[in-house]
Amino acid sequence: MVLKNTEEFDLNLSLKKIYATLLFSISPLIGLFFLLNKINRNHLNLLYIFIALFFSLILLKSPPIDDLYRYLQLFDRSESYIILSFQDVSSYTTYYILAKLYNILGIPFFYIPFFYVFISIYFYLKTADVVFKKNIWSLRYYLLVLLGMVVIVDPILASLGLRFSAASALFSYGALLILIENNKKGFIYLFISILFHLSIAYLVVFLLISFFVNINKKVALIFSLISLLISGFFMNLVADYIPFVNISQQFIDYLDNKGTGYDPNAVLGTSAIFVVFLSRSKNIIFWIFYYFSREIENRDFVKFSNGLNILSIAVCLSAMTSIVFFRYAFGVLPLIYIFMAIVFYKNKGAISLMFVSIFIFIQFIVIDVYIKKDSIIYGEPVKMAVFPVFQILNYTDDEYRKHLMSIDEDGYYLK
Repeated sequence: MVLKNTEEFDLNLSLKKIYATLLFSISPLIGLFFLLNKINRNHLNLLYIFIALFFSLILLKSPPIDDLYRYLQLFDRSESYIILSFQDVSSYTTYYILAKLYNILGIPFFYIPFFYVFISIYFYLKTADVVFKKNIWSLRYYLLVLLGMVVIVDPILASLGLRFSAASALFSYGALLILIENNKKGFIYLFISILFHLSIAYLVVFLLISFFVNINKKVALIFSLISLLISGFFMNLVADYIPFVNISQQFIDYLDNKGTGYDPNAVLGTSAIFVVFLSRSKNIIFWIFYYFSREIENRDFVKFSNGLNILSIAVCLSAMTSIVFFRYAFGVLPLIYIFMAIVFYKNKGAISLMFVSIFIFIQFIVIDVYIKKDSIIYGEPVKMAVFPVFQILNYTDDEYRKHLMSIDEDGYYLK
């Protein structure tokens, strides 16, 4: 009788996955909602794939604005890219290799953002999954955690910035595999994250240090504050020891705010100051939450907390410029968010997580949906979400590049 019930359950589970996949191919939005209806833990891996595919699809036709404009130029130059010596290696080497492969296979550029967005969203969700397996969370609470994660990692930003978001996702997943599950496969993901964006190696080094150095949050807070003061000296020292000339020079340029799009002498208006504050506030808020939260006694999460303590110091040591500081703060933010989800649940703080999620959702609406509205207005996301997936087969590179007639040399869409 028990065996029969088990077989019926497995059959119903398989049928739901098949129906959901078919519906997703007809309409991604309907397929996603169908899977979410009466979802159980056995559906979660498929849910991660659906969510990652959903955002990859709705952002597929987004115009090449901002950083994506530069990536399109690099894509077009990739066919002639060669490495003649060790010193030719740069932070864009792996991107050039991927772009060159796409060119050889005749795959259009717009599938590059599709690939990076999928990697980013999928591995951020898998990062949350590592913690979920170690907690007795209600499924409703976990779905709220996943929603907050998607908003925090910012799919629109991932579709424009590409490499660092994907590298951060792989870094986060690898880190938690090691820190929580003691799974050595995590080192593979850490290595792959460096291939996606070499600057993530900075965080990897400090994560490795956390395996040998243990400090509590109070000590970490003191060292983090001191690190803010000595960051200029430290980051210049780091630049001197980078073995690749191209990467070392790019790092120095970032420290001097060259090639970042940031003008330290610019005078900002009230609205611009508000937008900048709102865009950075989630990093600050979660760090404050972290340092004022209770210590978690669960042995599974002691290494996780220690890792965040060391990474906090690493982020503060990079504070010589706001560009570098907030880049690394973003790299660590998903880990802090997941840690705080643990704290909130243990202290019956689902309401607190809900309010935090509402705040970051409002921030997402203001910063991304409004400020980056060109991606939405000209990218046809509703059409991609509602109509069959197969519509992408009729979308051509020529159609995509028509956007370039309305984009200036700085990557801004002309009104």
